[in-house]
Amino acid sequence: MRFLLESHAVPDVCSICTCTPGGQEVDCRFLNLTSVPQNIGQNVSALVLSNNAIVKIENGSFANLPRLWRLDLSNNAIVKIENGWLPNLPNLEELYLSNNAIEKIENGWLPNLPNLRELDLSNNAIEKIENGSFANLPNLEYIDLSHNAIGKIENGSFANLPNLRGFRMPQKLKVQIVAFIVSTAVHAFL
Repeated sequence: MRFLLESHAVPDVCSICTCTPGGQEVDCRFLNLTSVPQNIGQNVSALVLSNNAIVKIENGSFANLPRLWRLDLSNNAIVKIENGWLPNLPNLEELYLSNNAIEKIENGWLPNLPNLRELDLSNNAIEKIENGSFANLPNLEYIDLSHNAIGKIENGSFANLPNLRGFRMPQKLKVQIVAFIVSTAVHAFL
């Protein structure tokens, strides 16, 4: 009985953030947070942490969120994203990391996210895209990399994305077709 009550309780994060009844949607915008709040409930499906002062995301910050489908970390001060920062989130469909200071995304920085459809990395300081940076994202449909300092994209960086339909890249970047070895048509928005 105790487990049943705890699993449906409103998470502690609702004491500092705005939550919908039941705590499924958590809005922590404009709170000047420097780290991801603790005690985010397992029932959370949408988590907005935009417009804060988060610089680093600790491994495990988003663990135990099996229902999370939308994560917004835009407009923070995130510089580096380390491998393992995001646990396996089988229901995550939308990930927003725009308007940060991210310089590099490495092979394996995103774990297996089978349902991720939209990824926004615009307005960062990304200089290089490594081969394998977008591996294990079979349902990814849209990537926004516009307004970055990308100078190099390794061959095959966007391979194995069978559902990729659109992407935005920096306007001055010349991308070789070998970076986009996919089986479907892709629409570029430069």
